[in-house]
Amino acid sequence: MSFVRPNGTVHTVIEGLDFAVAPGEFVGIVGPSGSGKSTIFNCIAGLLAPTHGTVALDGIVVGGPSDAVAYMLQKDLLLPWRTALDNVTLGLEIRGHTRRAARLIAHDYFVRYGLAGREDALPRQLSGGMRQRVALIRTLVVEPRLVMLDEPFSALDYQTRTLLQSDVARIVRETGCTTILVTHDIEEAVALCDRVVVLGGTPARVIAEHDVTLTLDGPRTPLSAREAPEFGPLHRRIWAELAPAEHTV
Repeated sequence: MSFVRPNGTVHTVIEGLDFAVAPGEFVGIVGPSGSGKSTIFNCIAGLLAPTHGTVALDGIVVGGPSDAVAYMLQKDLLLPWRTALDNVTLGLEIRGHTRRAARLIAHDYFVRYGLAGREDALPRQLSGGMRQRVALIRTLVVEPRLVMLDEPFSALDYQTRTLLQSDVARIVRETGCTTILVTHDIEEAVALCDRVVVLGGTPARVIAEHDVTLTLDGPRTPLSAREAPEFGPLHRRIWAELAPAEHTV
């Protein structure tokens, strides 16, 4: 993916980038600041067309925004004049559901994912964690085949971030969605994901991929993952892969 600067020179952000994500897999993409993570996100989501090469979903080239792909950003972007429930139903209404049908579908998500009773609250009446949970439900209620998460926890305090990470990990695995998390946080990627793709170089390309296999005593959660014996060594290995790039920033 290349961009033309105002002075006419070409800036190539990513080049020779090649990786695949299996159905139902939760994959993290990590890289140093300025490595093109958000550009990759926008290409996968169909918001940008690659200068060369293709992005394909189930073998079909992505030619623009698709109903099969939904994404959640760092900012929740809730509409302040709509209630939490009406924010969640927005995507369903755009896709042709009646308001009544959309609200019935959305209400079930509120019950399942711990927001029952908050349906009529305006965004300003919700905590940061609740707002992000509403944004997550808005992302999932349209039943996408691919969920894109672009650093959705970075604006939250540590406790809220950890709780929301647990919610996201549980919910995406319950729904069986294929999920890609774009983040600069190595710890977050290892704690949440089945596999971590590491970016490096200028222009950016894949420099390593790691399957995340953890020995756990009980169900996997972001907290239990951090206590696994494999967590620390894998975290340090990815840090070492990124360190040369980080030191040049």
